[in-house]
Amino acid sequence: MLPFLDIPLEHLAIFGDLRQLGPIRRNNNPGDEKWLAVGLALNLLRKSPDRRVLLITPFRNQADLLRKLVQAYLSSYSQVRAGTVHVCQGQEADLVIFDPVDPLHSWLMGRLGKKEIERVLCVAFSRARTHLVVLGKREEIQGSPLLGPLCLNAMEQPVKQHSGNPWL
Repeated sequence: MLPFLDIPLEHLAIFGDLRQLGPIRRNNNPGDEKWLAVGLALNLLRKSPDRRVLLITPFRNQADLLRKLVQAYLSSYSQVRAGTVHVCQGQEADLVIFDPVDPLHSWLMGRLGKKEIERVLCVAFSRARTHLVVLGKREEIQGSPLLGPLCLNAMEQPVKQHSGNPWL
């Protein structure tokens, strides 16, 4: 059993049509999206176990933690991978869960150059075949000069509710 608490969908920017996600949960720590990433992957894989999932982040320490959580809680699903954006370059998945850790981090704000972070975000977002989930608080994503505009359209769209498979 995972140490989760329920979390509302407004903490997500959703690309694609993720329907019937089931309970989405995270740890007690308000800034701890790693549990949300694992919970999302687990809920979706329970419904469609043959799908490929990538949990990616720009930061090595977070990638290490996500890999450990995948091994601990998602090991029965061999098609789940976690890693940095750079390590996952060239891979594709039906669902990509992107964890920027802190959308307002100086690196994600373009401290090392806008072109570099644009390239990293392009690589991260283009790994998704059908669905991309960007984790983070809405106000933090909106406050990011690079992530905000990319996620704006998704944040303005309501999550559509349909019956049936969440992978349609």
